[in-house]
Amino acid sequence: MDFLSKGTILNGKYKIINYVAKSDFSNIYLAENGQRKKVAVKECYPSEIVMRYENKVFTEKYRKDFEKLKECFRKEKHILEKFCKKSKGSKGKFWNKVIKDDVIRILDFFSENGTNYIVMEYFGITLKKYILENKIQDEKTRINDILKIFRKIVRVVGKIHKKGIIHCDLKPSNILIDIRGNIRIIDFGSSLRKGQKIDFIEVSEGYSAIEVYSKKVQIDERVDVYSLSALLYFMLCGKKIDGAVKRFYKPELEFAREVILGFEKIGKFKEVEKIIKKGLEFERKKRFKSVREMIEKLELL
Repeated sequence: MDFLSKGTILNGKYKIINYVAKSDFSNIYLAENGQRKKVAVKECYPSEIVMRYENKVFTEKYRKDFEKLKECFRKEKHILEKFCKKSKGSKGKFWNKVIKDDVIRILDFFSENGTNYIVMEYFGITLKKYILENKIQDEKTRINDILKIFRKIVRVVGKIHKKGIIHCDLKPSNILIDIRGNIRIIDFGSSLRKGQKIDFIEVSEGYSAIEVYSKKVQIDERVDVYSLSALLYFMLCGKKIDGAVKRFYKPELEFAREVILGFEKIGKFKEVEKIIKKGLEFERKKRFKSVREMIEKLELL
């Protein structure tokens, strides 16, 4: 069985309520802590290379690969802690904090069952689900709503970059949104320090820039600029662009055939289109140099 059963207790205090989602490398669960508060639990579980027996996660042939992925979880823990430092005496006040756009808040980290777990705040739904389930008929209202949310996302990414961190895996399923439009960015397992070269990274088809496929290129903000531009394209079109390797042969975007909801009829969309195209330039030297530059263009709208 790939997933933990309902009622399973982790680390002596987290009770699994339900399985929520999975990726190539992890399972996400809804759980309750000792105070019966809802939390999200992320389990390192690369289903292609591991098995589970009585909750124990193991592999023989791919042990080294599994250890690398567990280290990605540990790296993600350290990155999230950079954004979640609490002052002395603030313990226990997490649940009363004012909600603002940010990265997801980490609550706990532990090793159990032969693998690693990250416990995070439970927050909203994925942006992917939000976009696909909330199609407003008034195109002008819709594009304004999308740009408002997107600006929030870009500002948080700018905050991440100020810490010297490049996310490297921005996509609709790695952004959460609540009913008030507040956002959280999640999944820092592929993140790198600015200037680092890629050792091991997950490529997200349609959202990863071409340089992410190489171990020779030093990573900078333009990797996330590409992903953000692909993200905005998805938010407008309801579908993702072709992957970077496929775009090598045809890098141009053709909005006229792709855009849904009639956005192409709105004058503002032409300016948005220019921003997306610049951010999705195949050659990174032609893209926006930073998210700040991207924000400045967005603010003009």
